[in-house]
Amino acid sequence: MGFFPPAHQLERRTALLECGGWLSPIQCYLCGGTPEFRRVTAENWWGEQLVLVENVPAWVCRNCGEQHFDAVTCRSLDALRAAPPGGVP
Repeated sequence: MGFFPPAHQLERRTALLECGGWLSPIQCYLCGGTPEFRRVTAENWWGEQLVLVENVPAWVCRNCGEQHFDAVTCRSLDALRAAPPGGVP
């Protein structure tokens, strides 16, 4: 099993959004646009070293592109930042 939830759980989240579920932001806090579920590449910095984390679940604003992460995803990204992968000083 991967670091982020399996795809079938994420598809359920998308279905909840379409049904008025509470798991996604209702509107973008920057522009008021409507978010849609996507897998994105997130940036993690350790000092001056940039590490890209691929396949991260996010709600992305259809209007401005701002990415919104749920609490579970934020905790997972925070855990990665706390223990950088081998080879990163």
